[in-house]
Amino acid sequence: MADPKNHRNEADAPAAEIPAAEMPAAGVKGDDPDERVFADNGDAVGDVEPQGVPDPDGADEDGRVGDEGEDGERSAPRQPKGPRVEGGRGAVVLGGTVDGFIAATRLAKAGVDVVLIDNAEGLSLPERRRLADGFVQDLEDAPLRRLDTSLVKGLGLGRRGFSYSDRRLATAYVRPDGSIWRSDGDLANLADLALMRAPRAGETPDAASTDDIARREPPSPDAANPGATQPDAKGNEPTVDERRACADFMEKALSAVVALEPLLRGSDVRAADLKADEAATRLIAASLRAALDAGGAVGVFADALAAEATLECQVRPDAPLSAGGLALRLSGSSLGRRTALSFPAGGVRGLMDALRRGAQAAGVDIRTGVTPNRLLIERDRVEGVSMDNGGQIRAPIVVDAGRARTAYLERIGRDLIDVDLGRRFDGPAAAFGVARVAVAIAAPDSAESGNGGVRGGWPKVLDAFDPALRHVVAPAFRALVGAYAGRDVHAAGRGGRDGEDDGAREPAAEILFTHGRIKGSAPAGGLVAIVRIAPFPPPPSGPSGSDVDADVSAWRRHAEAAARRALGRIDPALGAAVVAADADWTPAPEPPARAIALRRAAIHGAGVEGYYFCGPEAQIGIGPGGGAGSAAAEAAAAFYKERRR
Repeated sequence: MADPKNHRNEADAPAAEIPAAEMPAAGVKGDDPDERVFADNGDAVGDVEPQGVPDPDGADEDGRVGDEGEDGERSAPRQPKGPRVEGGRGAVVLGGTVDGFIAATRLAKAGVDVVLIDNAEGLSLPERRRLADGFVQDLEDAPLRRLDTSLVKGLGLGRRGFSYSDRRLATAYVRPDGSIWRSDGDLANLADLALMRAPRAGETPDAASTDDIARREPPSPDAANPGATQPDAKGNEPTVDERRACADFMEKALSAVVALEPLLRGSDVRAADLKADEAATRLIAASLRAALDAGGAVGVFADALAAEATLECQVRPDAPLSAGGLALRLSGSSLGRRTALSFPAGGVRGLMDALRRGAQAAGVDIRTGVTPNRLLIERDRVEGVSMDNGGQIRAPIVVDAGRARTAYLERIGRDLIDVDLGRRFDGPAAAFGVARVAVAIAAPDSAESGNGGVRGGWPKVLDAFDPALRHVVAPAFRALVGAYAGRDVHAAGRGGRDGEDDGAREPAAEILFTHGRIKGSAPAGGLVAIVRIAPFPPPPSGPSGSDVDADVSAWRRHAEAAARRALGRIDPALGAAVVAADADWTPAPEPPARAIALRRAAIHGAGVEGYYFCGPEAQIGIGPGGGAGSAAAEAAAAFYKERRR
């Protein structure tokens, strides 16, 4: 499974670079600040194109190589045939992830001769999946939560084709009673939620929602606001006092999260460093239930915040550390807007294509079709990498963007790392994670408009449905806790076993309709969506065989059924119109309180000179951000500079 996740948000701080006098001969293309590199004194010395880097097909001005196809995309660079030993390279980067490309590009701009192994561990994006005739989708597509805008600017990705289809995603929260509430997409403004659709007839709050309502004091007339909205009999409309309490809670939570932001952007912060900020420490150590109760968040606010926190990291919401998921969600930003989400044009593939072009323009030698086996280590120093085809690339620096288990236990080797470190990355599989389901939804049929479907499509058919919104299915709190009760996939995401209340077990879900954001992903009138369901147990694992394959097939069917139910929460007609689906699973990030220690172990655990790690475990939270790759490049560039003295 591809995992293009990463973080950091340091404002335009350049990596440590080698002095201009030590750089290879370079041509100055212009004075665009996005392309500047820096000398030791921090002064811009102009655009530097590293020389002597192989250019197999003749790169064009955008750095793209190969032949151009009908769609304007370039073919892959030609690859060397047969095993060989290459010497004299400056650095090898393993893994074509967001962080891998960022690390490679920043090193190349520092004058380092860089080779990037693009398909190390299969982390690069596969081809888009064909769901049905005319429907295609990437399972990796998701809103950007913490992509560092200073890195986007500093790497010149805008001139490499990167842009946003949504600069801020508005969100619709779907409650258990069928009501839908709209927010502007900035979670800090949650208190301003507006009702889009009233509760559906025949749908009542389940027992957990009723518990929330029962805890409220009877509303009293507001003398200062005689026209203020009061809750109806079901308690669906928040009172003025409840909105004020929510706004106050969000303000305090955001203030606490400020102490976490350097860590979440990739700074090397120890857990002890956070103890000075008591509010941050309390927030990441508390249970989500306790945090919401202390803040006075009830009803729609509690449901929305619990769902958002669960989608960030899977810790049972009434257990300690679970409020860390809320801290992660609040720590994100989009284009300078705190707690907002965005979506890249073309999905995650659009971002990766821009990163690839930027790396090629910087002179990175990108290799595909080979897989690294082991690091070449002599006297606790990196000397290069050996490949599965018998070849070697000799270099004093290796930056690894793969997963920690593969990096430490396989590429470095158990015999060269600390026993406790090996145990940390060789633990049992996660009990819960996120099921990602791509769904194809047929156009609504109508005798009036024939095979073309209803003119205007689903928005004309359904009540209060806007596919431009990000939808979050927010179950009642008790139902969300119940989703953690065991690893039975038949029960997880199903809303309860036979004979149980439908709300007894229900995970949270995030639904993003991508057909209007990615060209050619759906036929006219049809919809394509990515549904993220959390918590959800992992698929069965083991050697391929009839029993395991059958179990995996059953797991996929249940994940797809859970996605249909989530769509049905918006409207039953949507779930019923699903014509095809495909599912996979990804582990959930650890809550911040645990992730801090895991990150430090991943970054500093090797004890091998010249080795730098920027894989998924080097970041905190979900979604690509680039901080881990940028931090690794900064440290590697400083090491390279020191070696050149």
